[in-house]
This record gives sequence, C-alpha cells and structure tokens, in this order.
Amino acid sequence: MAVVRLTYKLNAGVNILDLAHGMSVTERRHIHQKAVFTIMGGMVVDDATNTKLKISTAPNNFYTRNAVTRGFRAWKAQRAKALGSETGVKSAKYASYRVKLDESASSTYLLPFSAGSVELSSGEWDYSDLTADQGGVAKQMMIVGNNQPASLYNLSLGWLSTRAAPQVQEPNMPDLNGDGNEDINTDFISTLFQDSVESTLRIDDVIDEGDGTPFARLELMTTQSAYSVSEPKNLQLQFLHHSSANEMAHSVPGFQAVCGLVRVDVSGGSEPILIIDVDTKGWNF
Repeated sequence: MAVVRLTYKLNAGVNILDLAHGMSVTERRHIHQKAVFTIMGGMVVDDATNTKLKISTAPNNFYTRNAVTRGFRAWKAQRAKALGSETGVKSAKYASYRVKLDESASSTYLLPFSAGSVELSSGEWDYSDLTADQGGVAKQMMIVGNNQPASLYNLSLGWLSTRAAPQVQEPNMPDLNGDGNEDINTDFISTLFQDSVESTLRIDDVIDEGDGTPFARLELMTTQSAYSVSEPKNLQLQFLHHSSANEMAHSVPGFQAVCGLVRVDVSGGSEPILIIDVDTKGWNF
C-alpha cells in the first residue's frame, strides 16, 4: 500500500475532486479511474468561523458499481468497433475510461496544490464519450443525478430504468376468484390438514412477513438535505463540518470513493484547505 497526501484549496459552492487525476499528476504516472479509492483520513483547515463543508460521494454499493461497469462495457464496445473498421489505427497510449460524478461544470474539478500554495499543472485528462451510431449524438457519463441531461448520460438512472423491477410482493400469491383472500387459504389440498384458525394465521405470517423489498423499488436515494438546492440525488454523505471560533480545524474520517470522485460543498469561509491521505492502489471492479 502506498499513500499519497493531497492538498486542495476549496472554493465557495461546489468543488469536485477527481482523485485518480490528482494522483496521476502528483505521482507522475497514469492511475486509472475505474476503481474504488480509499481515503485514509485527513483534515479541514479554515481561518473563518462560519464555514460549512460537506463531503459526499457516489454510494459504494453493487448497484452503483454495476452502473459504472455498464458504461465501461459500452465504451469498450464502441472503441472495438471503431478500431475494427480501420486498419493500422492504434489506441492512444493513455486512453482510459473516465466518468464524471454529476452534472457539475468542468470548472469545479480541482487539482491538488503544492506546498508553495500553487495548483499543480495537469497534462491531458479527457472524460470518455459515447457516440451513438444514429445521429452521431455524443455524451459523456456521470454516475449520479436527477435526470438524463442532453450532454451527459446518467449511469445510475440508466441502470435503474433498464433493470427488471422487483415485484411489489414476493411471493405474490394469487387471488383468482377476486374475493380478497389469497387462494392458498381456501384451497382444498392446502387446507387439508389445518385443524385451527391459528394454523391459517401462521401460514399468512410465513407468506406475508418480508414479502416486500427492504428498499425503495423504483428509486435510488433522494436528495440528502436542503443544504444545497443544486445538489443532485443519490449522493452519499461522508463528512459534515461547521467551523467555529474555537474549532477552525477538524479531522476528516476515512471513507471510500467510487472512481475516486468526491464532491465538496462549501458555504462561507475563506478558501478552506482540505488535506487527505489516499491509497494510490484502488480496488478495481
């Protein structure tokens, strides 16, 4: 395990950290984005007394990772088709699958700072495009969001809208005669050895308790709070900080970030500094 310390000078409003990009710059080697990166911890420092700071990421669960992988497979298939149609064409050396976190503007994506308080210079870091065969419409990809914008493809929403939804009830026992009672309670063979009302109630408990999903069937996560009206849905809160006159620095607990993408919402303050320690070896998925 190799840990690198990254320092970011934050602006008021929305800040997006692409840790794979930042580490590629500081480590001077290409670090692929499609991985789960572990932030070991860090610190927020600000000389103001009214800074509100919130750190969020895409949820690190199988659903989000499958959505990102679906986009990756489409990107690979597109490249294979393009390379297969032409002879002698070679892929760019540092080409890699890269996605955005949400619909935030590109100007909110920050790079780390040096000890001299200067933002580091970047080389080329392009976010991947998907181009449709019909119409030639090109879109970059984002992990979370509220909708499907014109220029970005919402991977999580796309996964939700193309998967078979769980049943409202499972098992969904039939009521063929429409009398409001499940037929299993009146079927001759099913009730052949029932000698009491309690037996029927026990069967009902076995069938009905836990027959619905423990999660919302047709939506992911809702907006976290009214902290930011521009905050997209589906983000997972990792850290919340409100500075005071007696506490202008605060430790940041460790967390993980899918694709190394971290959103930091800042209200008030005077360019607070975020220092984080990141494991350069992400968990590939």
